[in-house]
Amino acid sequence: MLIDDVHIEVIAGKGGAGKVAFNSTKMSLGPTGGNGGRGGSIYFEGVSDASALNQFRFIKVLEAEAGEVGKRTLRDGENGKDLIVKVPVGTVIHNLDTKKDSYPEI
Repeated sequence: MLIDDVHIEVIAGKGGAGKVAFNSTKMSLGPTGGNGGRGGSIYFEGVSDASALNQFRFIKVLEAEAGEVGKRTLRDGENGKDLIVKVPVGTVIHNLDTKKDSYPEI
């Protein structure tokens, strides 16, 4: 069965929260909290397989990984992993909220 039209929801990963921490060592007082990691992005990759949309038959929501929370002693949180979605070459992606093409043809 060939699927040629799908409606999915894609959500980029949220960035991690920063850490509020202060150095309590004498003569080196000040903030030492780290920044949160960035959330993962979503990329669409064109492939020559015409049945690549079959993966969306049961999966309707795709979400990239969120970034981790910042840590003490100026250590930043880990970044979230990016999500790469494989779609057939010639796929047109529409943003249904704004009713226009979000991306050029892949």
